Amino acid sequence: MAVIQLTEIFVSFGEKPVLADVSLGLQQGDRVGLIGANGSGKTTLLRILAGALPPDGGRVERARAARIGFMEQEPDLPESVSLRDVALSAFADSMEMEARMRALEHEIASADKAARHALLGRLGKLQEVFERSGGYDRERRADAALTGVGFAPAALMKPVSILSGGERSRAALARLLLREPDILLLDEPTNHLDLGGIEWVEEFLAKKFRGTAVIVSHDRAFLDRTVSRVWELADGAVEEYPGNYTTYAKLKNERRVAQRREYDKQQAFIRKEEEFIRRYGAGQRSKEARGRRGRLNRLERVDAPARERGVSMRFDTARTSGEVCLRVQGLAKRFGRRVLFADLDFEVYRGDRVGIVGPNGSGKTTLLKILLGEETPDGGAVDRGSDIHFGLLEQQARGLDSERSVLDEVWERKRTLDEVEVRGVLGRFRFSGDEAVGKRMRDLSGGERTRVALAGLMVERPNVLVLDEPTNHLDIGSREAFESALEDYEGTVVAVSHDRYFLNRIVEKLIVLDGTGGARVVHGNYAFFARVRARDAHQNQTTRPPGSASPKRSGEKKRSGLSKNRLAGLEKEIGELEAEKRELEANLADPDLYADAEESQRIVARYNTISRSLEERYALWLEQ
Repeated sequence: MAVIQLTEIFVSFGEKPVLADVSLGLQQGDRVGLIGANGSGKTTLLRILAGALPPDGGRVERARAARIGFMEQEPDLPESVSLRDVALSAFADSMEMEARMRALEHEIASADKAARHALLGRLGKLQEVFERSGGYDRERRADAALTGVGFAPAALMKPVSILSGGERSRAALARLLLREPDILLLDEPTNHLDLGGIEWVEEFLAKKFRGTAVIVSHDRAFLDRTVSRVWELADGAVEEYPGNYTTYAKLKNERRVAQRREYDKQQAFIRKEEEFIRRYGAGQRSKEARGRRGRLNRLERVDAPARERGVSMRFDTARTSGEVCLRVQGLAKRFGRRVLFADLDFEVYRGDRVGIVGPNGSGKTTLLKILLGEETPDGGAVDRGSDIHFGLLEQQARGLDSERSVLDEVWERKRTLDEVEVRGVLGRFRFSGDEAVGKRMRDLSGGERTRVALAGLMVERPNVLVLDEPTNHLDIGSREAFESALEDYEGTVVAVSHDRYFLNRIVEKLIVLDGTGGARVVHGNYAFFARVRARDAHQNQTTRPPGSASPKRSGEKKRSGLSKNRLAGLEKEIGELEAEKRELEANLADPDLYADAEESQRIVARYNTISRSLEERYALWLEQ
């Protein structure tokens, strides 16, 4: 049954159509991911579904009793209340019922015996409904939702007036999820969440929410875990795909390949027919040629696959760094009495892909600044290797000059380039023409600012890229182009991110900060770390006797059978073997190697030995 039906919806802003004759049905229980490039009209479509924006044409029908919950990217919250009050406002019906119960209790206290019996009956029914609706549990549920989206318990009484924009978005998301509407419309719900918050929302949608949802998101891992259909919005039209994001990507590619095959086949047929018509149009076979011309004119043409205008980037290094880029020993940082991390040891070798993850406020950006030399640690040291040239992408591209034009902002990174070269780079990031490159930085969206910052890194040509939430504000096409460029990059990458798709595709080593002062180094991507974490959690639950102390947090003494020094040595061995394996892979990819049969056999044998050694050490490390 359709809970919302859109029929031939048309919306335009000025002369530009945003939605053109869009017809869609949202069925009871649907979980739909709405994707598309930035500026394609996703928020517009979401607002039409919510009833917050009337279309210029077409018809919108909604189920009468359906309660719609809509979270926009910039929520409006009351300033004078606390964070907890915001969450509790989701239970307005329950609070009103409780007020009626209190009023009845006062009436009962002053009523005569005859009236009291009837009043007690009404109170009993109200109490039954109140309990069934979870009224007695609302404070616990409110606090659980707020901590789930990343607020510390000590922050729950903070007034809304002092919350940042990101905190307000998280508070609005918690309130909306607590309301449990029949239809949930979410616009970029993961934007200000850390990994723990994202996973909490996924769990909520999977196990607690029973309604219908439409989710606008660029978070591909989130879409994989929460949606069962995808609407792709492009050029004013919506194309539907079954399945989650990964299924959509596969089906879309298959459709494009099939369309290209049909298009090429038809074009070959048309060329053959036109050649026949040209050759025999005036001869003895002119009647047949005219017949073929008629059939050709009536032929329904297959459209060529639309060419997607995405970004095109490539990162090169101006010079090669030393073998060891960063050596971190005993690193510690605290703010006041709060320890962010302590006794942190790791090394970053040339070509490494290192991710830094942890809850909001755990010190991820602070760690980046210490690595760059912009902030002083409270303990330990960072040794930077030779010939290091850092390239920094700050979170939300904050390092950009708001008064400069797009052209000047990128040109300032390397004044030895001429204007044509700089414009060429900007064109690869979808900034073409005088109007686009002449825009002031202050007038750009978040995604546009990030693209300008990436263009700046492209002309700087650093050999160590230091990235703080690099995929924030990028649409899916830009994220995938960025990841492809990083895969081809010969330098080193150190990135803070909560984008699990990015972490799984790019990262080979993780620095995990737990938010309570603990830190650990994990040799693997985020999926590997998630498996280790799940295994550890399962072991703690099954092996801890009832009433025993809770398990140690990461960063405290490990349950390992190996000594701390031996474990550190094992992790160092894994890092060295991984570096040698990458070097061997580069040699094996060189066609010239196979001209020397003896040398190629030696390298293949060494590669196999290294691979087996790594598997043995990974297994030993996992046991710890």
